[in-house]
Amino acid sequence: MARRRRRRRPPWWLLVLTVVAVVAIGILLTSGRGSSKPRLAVRAADVPAAVRAVEAKLGGTQRFTDINATAVEVNVFVAGDGATETAWRFAGGRLDAPGAPAATPADHGAFSLDGVALDRAEGIARAAVASFPDATLTRFALLRDGDGAGAVVWSVALRSSKGGLILVKYTAAGELIGADLR
Repeated sequence: MARRRRRRRPPWWLLVLTVVAVVAIGILLTSGRGSSKPRLAVRAADVPAAVRAVEAKLGGTQRFTDINATAVEVNVFVAGDGATETAWRFAGGRLDAPGAPAATPADHGAFSLDGVALDRAEGIARAAVASFPDATLTRFALLRDGDGAGAVVWSVALRSSKGGLILVKYTAAGELIGADLR
């Protein structure tokens, strides 16, 4: 009569390691799903903190020529004497030393933050992205409209999946003005 061979059980630690690996893979595969706030491609939420940091460093309210958010930083351009501006970089919760004053581009008029809803920056960026879900947010800025002499606006640029540019503008208070397809 042939002897029946008993199957050996794997060691207990190997079973525990397998369970841990399966759980970890499951968490990695499902992380981020179901989130009501997808991650933005720019640091719009850091705009208020960046402005506060610059104004604290300079000792009070300032006039600006451009405030824009990228994927890694917020750039704050402070209007100087005459036709100059100084660039400040805010990244990782830190304000870096300013750049040397430079000539202000002709289409960047100086503005104050009177009536500007800085606390709505993230919401404005999210609203623009939600309006064009197949587009990628490429630029987010607060600046003077037109040739630098117009009203202060939030300007949001998105690149459509077909390659076109969508420029969405909001008032300084965060109300939608309109969108321009290019």
